[in-house]
Amino acid sequence: MAHQRDSSTGVAHVFRYVIYDTMTDRPYSGNSTPIFILDDSKPWPEDSILQTVSSEMNQAEHSFVRRDSGNTYTARWFTPIAEERFCGHGTVGIALALAEHTRSTSFTIKTKIGITISIEVAPPSNKGGPFTPAHVTMQFPEDAVTPGSVTDSTKRAFAEALGISVNDIVAIAENEIKDIIVELPPHRDFSARAMAIDPKAMLKASPPGTRSQVITSAGRGTRGADFFKRVFAFGGEDQATGSTYASLAPYWGAKLGKSNLVAEQISLRGGGAEMHWDAEKKTVSVVAKGVKVGQGEFWVPLRPPNAGSGFQAKL
Repeated sequence: MAHQRDSSTGVAHVFRYVIYDTMTDRPYSGNSTPIFILDDSKPWPEDSILQTVSSEMNQAEHSFVRRDSGNTYTARWFTPIAEERFCGHGTVGIALALAEHTRSTSFTIKTKIGITISIEVAPPSNKGGPFTPAHVTMQFPEDAVTPGSVTDSTKRAFAEALGISVNDIVAIAENEIKDIIVELPPHRDFSARAMAIDPKAMLKASPPGTRSQVITSAGRGTRGADFFKRVFAFGGEDQATGSTYASLAPYWGAKLGKSNLVAEQISLRGGGAEMHWDAEKKTVSVVAKGVKVGQGEFWVPLRPPNAGSGFQAKL
């Protein structure tokens, strides 16, 4: 990040960024992920500045990372409307950006809520250009699901939001960071091409304080996946996600009696990952891919306008 204040140009901050499509090995699929490395910004920029950048870029998540010492970094993530507590696909993007920026391959990422993520990056095996995928392995603590406070009325609300019978919901649970996990039967095709799901209805069906809504089912044995998923958050669909594997790996690992699993996210852009669940250590290792698709600068004005004030008609 370059940091400048120049009243002659009206620019308060210049943020340099890279964009990776993450949880995928193909460009223009997975999750488009802007990453901002803030090593020369001390202290962190104000939250309002980070939120302004994220609102303007308007991607699902925006990753901001700053070195603490050595190869240990603190990461933060912002949606267009609020700060997120933990973002897995954003962590994949951070790892790939840091590997390019520092030429290192091992990193430790810390979050504001106390999660520590160990990362190993395997760079592209050849110099095949910007669309050559690279592998990231990230390990973090499991976040096992429990029935928790999920009620029958919540189950009915989700069935209505999905347009299905209550009997089509196999189970519904939640995890510690307040994801709601809704399991459907394997025969139910809930892919984006087969089932239109209203994200706002999903949000409305959720108990207060819910972080995201995760729809999942066991794999059908035809596509190589042990389980499928779609993820919704803040009234929209998150196309390819990573943090939910902290819960889905132990969830499906226990159900299927497996420690190594493959997941496919059946959103419109698609995505997926491989993972290893260590039941004894209570950790999840996720192997995902990412592809660099762009880079540039983002300018923040000295006085960002208030939302909705950008157009003034001449009457």
